[in-house]
Amino acid sequence: MENDAFDNVEKLSRLKFSENEKNTYQKSFNNILQYVEQLAEINTDGIEPLIQVSEIYNVFREDLPINSIGVDAALQNAPTKEGSAFKVPKVIK
Repeated sequence: MENDAFDNVEKLSRLKFSENEKNTYQKSFNNILQYVEQLAEINTDGIEPLIQVSEIYNVFREDLPINSIGVDAALQNAPTKEGSAFKVPKVIK
């Protein structure tokens, strides 16, 4: 990574590095970029892209309607109710 490219990254990230930090990070970035270039040279013809490492997948089931408890049964133990709804204390000023 050239100095001007690193300066641009520094500017875009809104970070300020000392000259020593700049040299250290620039060397690290160059090592990373060299490694990525090595990866780009690998022949991957005939290899399917990996989307997920594990074989976990969603198991979907049909959504079937079922009978639920009625309003009266749901409200029978409510400390306070109003019509067909639970009545709770006001929590917003």
